[in-house]
Amino acid sequence: MRMKKLEILFRKFIYSLLLLIAGRKKETPVILSSQSKVLVIRLNRIGDALVATPFVKKLKISQNPQIDILAGRKNHFIFKNNPNIAEIIVLQRGIAGLFKTLRILNRKKYDVVIDLHDDISTTVSFLLMFSNAPMKLGLNKGNSELYTKTAIRPDPQKVHVVDRLLNIYSIIGNDQNAGPAGLNVEYFISAEKADNARKYLSSLFDRKKMLVGINITAGSEARYWGTEKFKKLADHISEIYDVDILILSAPDYAEQARTIAGDNHSFYYSEDFEQFCAVVSRLDFLFTPDTFIVHIASACRIPLFGIYVKYNTTDIIWYPYKSDYDCIVTEEPTLNNLAYEVVIDKFDNFFGNYIDEHKDS
Repeated sequence: MRMKKLEILFRKFIYSLLLLIAGRKKETPVILSSQSKVLVIRLNRIGDALVATPFVKKLKISQNPQIDILAGRKNHFIFKNNPNIAEIIVLQRGIAGLFKTLRILNRKKYDVVIDLHDDISTTVSFLLMFSNAPMKLGLNKGNSELYTKTAIRPDPQKVHVVDRLLNIYSIIGNDQNAGPAGLNVEYFISAEKADNARKYLSSLFDRKKMLVGINITAGSEARYWGTEKFKKLADHISEIYDVDILILSAPDYAEQARTIAGDNHSFYYSEDFEQFCAVVSRLDFLFTPDTFIVHIASACRIPLFGIYVKYNTTDIIWYPYKSDYDCIVTEEPTLNNLAYEVVIDKFDNFFGNYIDEHKDS
C-alpha cells in the first residue's frame, strides 16, 4: 500500500514537471499515408477500448497507415482480431514498467502518436513527453502543451464520447478522404466462438421466439439493481410476452444469476470474454445496467433498455452509439432506490415496439 502511494505521488510530481518543461505546439499539418506508422493510446477499461474503435476504423480506411495500439492490462483483448490494427502493445506494470514500455515504443520509431483519452492521464502525459515521435495528437485539454497539434474537445455534456474522440480526425490532413459514414463501435468475434454461441443457444431455445437478455452485472456493485427486482423483471417479461429469457452475468455474480433464473429461465456466464460477447451478439433485445455490454450491443445493433447511474457528473451518459435504446437515469450514487414500478412502466412502453416488429419479421 505504501509503495502504491509513493507511485501516485511520483506520477503527480512527474506530470507537474511535464507541464513546466513542455515545448510549444507546432502547427505542422498532419499528413499520413500507407507508409506512416501510428501509435494509438487507449488505456483503462473495456468500455474505454470499445469506444475507441470507430476512430481506429476511420483512420485506417481513410489514411491507411500502420496502426498499433497501446492498451492496458484490463482492456487490450478488445482489440484482438481487429483487422485495422497491426500490433497490440500492453502497458507494463509500475514505474519500471512505464519506462520499459516507453523504450519499446521509442524503438519502433512512430511517425505519429494519438492519445484517444477524453480526459487527462498522467501515464499518457509521461509517454507523450518522452516519446520520440515527431507528431503527437489529442483533444485540447489541460495538458495540451504536450501535443504538437490538438483538436477541439466537444462538450461532454452534449456530445457522445465516440464523437468526441472522432473529432481528433479533424486535425489530420487529406480530409477529402474522410472515411466511411455510419461508423460504429466494433468488436470482432472469431468464427469458432460465434459457432459455439450458436450451438449453445440452439440447445436451450428453438429460436422461433425473440431472445431477451437480462444482464445483471455492471462495472461496480453500486450498479447492481438487486436480485429480487431482476427476478421480478424476468418473470414479468416471460408472463406478459411470448419470448425466451436468458439471464447474463459476470462469473462472480453466477449465484445471483442462478437465483434470478430459478426454474423458469436459463442463465449464462463465462470466464472467456470473447465467448460471452459471442452469446450476447445473438440476442434480439437486451436489458442492462450501464457497462461494456452496452457497447457490444451497439456493435451488433441490438436494441436495449438501460438503467444508468449518473452521480456527481454533468457528462452525458455512455449510451449505445448506434443501437436504438431507452433508459432510466438516477442521479443517486447507486441503483438501490430505483423502484421496480418506475422501470417496468417505461420498459413496457419501449419493449412493446420490438415485440410487434419481431412478429412481423
